[in-house]
Amino acid sequence: MISTQNLAPTRLSNIQALRGGAALLVVLFHLYQMEFELGGATILPNFFSLGYVGVDLFFVISGFIMVYVTWDTRPALKTSAEFFFARASRIYPIYWLMALALLAVWTIYPSLLSAEHTVGSIIKSFLLWPDAQLPMLTVAWTLVHEMYFYLVFAIILFVPNKWRLAAILLWTGFVAFGNKLGLSGTSPELRLVFNALGLEFSLGAIAAWFFKARGGVAGSTALILGLIGWVAAYIYQLGYSGNAYPSFQDRVWLFGIPGAFITYGLAAIEMRGHVLPKWSETFGNWSYSLYLSHLLLLGVLGMIWQKVSRVGMIDNLIAVPLILAIAIVASWLIYKFTEKPLINGAKALRRKLFTPPLRPHPQEASSEE
Repeated sequence: MISTQNLAPTRLSNIQALRGGAALLVVLFHLYQMEFELGGATILPNFFSLGYVGVDLFFVISGFIMVYVTWDTRPALKTSAEFFFARASRIYPIYWLMALALLAVWTIYPSLLSAEHTVGSIIKSFLLWPDAQLPMLTVAWTLVHEMYFYLVFAIILFVPNKWRLAAILLWTGFVAFGNKLGLSGTSPELRLVFNALGLEFSLGAIAAWFFKARGGVAGSTALILGLIGWVAAYIYQLGYSGNAYPSFQDRVWLFGIPGAFITYGLAAIEMRGHVLPKWSETFGNWSYSLYLSHLLLLGVLGMIWQKVSRVGMIDNLIAVPLILAIAIVASWLIYKFTEKPLINGAKALRRKLFTPPLRPHPQEASSEE
């Protein structure tokens, strides 16, 4: 087994850039939908009607990063507890602020939410607990999956490092078998446990294991194969599937597997000195703020656009780039003045609660979800 402990970079800038690209895909997907609903015609190409697959990249990246940042940890209760605390304190604080903002706006514009919510469903939304309906902040359904995966991985960390791949494969088989038996349709909780999209976390985790254990061999080849697979999946979905939403199982095959190759490939070529432009990493730092805030911004800006829109495409040519620019600038401001201070506060609390702390890993500072 080849150790990459002294070879791999401490922070994977390419993966952070990939995360930014995944967030932008999701934003453009929702912007495409909004433009179509308002006018029936779009200046955004049909390519962005599949932007929701940025979520598949998110899940693969999460699985990859969790193995990458915990590679050298020893199995212990403290290890698992600190890992889960680090992930929860990264996900919840800024999410709660966004959810509270949505709740406040909802009291003025109830039409912003696509479904009626009870006190119980609102509480579940804030807890990121699985429910029969989507959370108030609808994109947070992915965070429900993230938190569940973190819980599973915290349990896997009790296993010695040399057996963790076997534990990941065992969990993968458990999810796949339960999904095949139809257990995902019996309750919101089991729908989460046996959801096929959970396999994308596994794909990312397995890719990271090979990256760490085998020194990132054949990185360029993996990246090329992943990009070819991703483009082929896009062509198939747009041209031969009637543009229908693929099932979660199909998304694993179409986008999860190529996404794992892309993630592995980008990490491996970075280890050999091929790093994407700095601005792409910086944009990736804003990705979680962009992901959480864009629907609220699009909802408000869409209502304004609807009031001033005119027949024709002139207003589209102005509104679409302007709305996208506002969403990106807003994500930068939220990251700089809200998310980043919250991250620093969570790190300080983590140091107090876990003394001495585990070896800090720079990638944890901005890993999304």
